[in-house]
Amino acid sequence: MTKTIKVKYNQETTKVEGYFPSFIKYNNIVIDEDAKTIDGSPYIEITEEEYQEALELNIAAVVDGKLTEYVSPTYTEDLRAKLQSAVNSEASDRIVSEYPLYKQNNLLMAVCAIQNIELCQLKKGVVYELTKEDIETLKAYDAMQAHILHCKSKCTANISSLESMTKAKLEKFDVTNDANWN
Repeated sequence: MTKTIKVKYNQETTKVEGYFPSFIKYNNIVIDEDAKTIDGSPYIEITEEEYQEALELNIAAVVDGKLTEYVSPTYTEDLRAKLQSAVNSEASDRIVSEYPLYKQNNLLMAVCAIQNIELCQLKKGVVYELTKEDIETLKAYDAMQAHILHCKSKCTANISSLESMTKAKLEKFDVTNDANWN
C-alpha cells in the first residue's frame, strides 16, 4: 500500500497548495471533507511519490474532481492589460512612422492657413480659388487623416478582440503583425 499525504485545497479558488502539473496522472485524488484545515479548507490526498515528482513543476487546481494546471485569473487579465497597452503603443508608432508629429503639425498649419485665406476672401465677398499647392496640401491632409483613422479603428478592433481570447491565444498574439492592422 502506498503512503498518502494531505495537501491543502481551497474549494473557492480550486487552488491546491503545492505544485501539481496537469500531465501527471494522479492515482489517488480524494477530497477529504471531514479532516479540514484550521481555516476550514478541505485537504486532497495524493501519493507521496506524486507529490515529490510534482514539486518541481507547475501549480495545479482541481476542476471537476481532476487535477489540472492552475492559471491565475489575474495572469490572464494582466496579460490582456499589457497587450492592450502594447496595441495602443503600436497604433501610435504606426501613425508617427508614417506621419511624424512635425509633418502632422505642418499639414494642420497649412490647412488652417488655407481656411484663413478662404475666410478673409469670403468676408470681402470674393470667392477664393484654390491653387494647385492648396489642393495638394488638402489631399495630403486627407491622406494623413485617413491613415490616422485607420490606425485608430484597427487599434479599437484589436483591443476588442483581446477580450474574447483565451490565455493561449493571448500569449501568441503579436501586436506588430501587419495582419492585425490591415
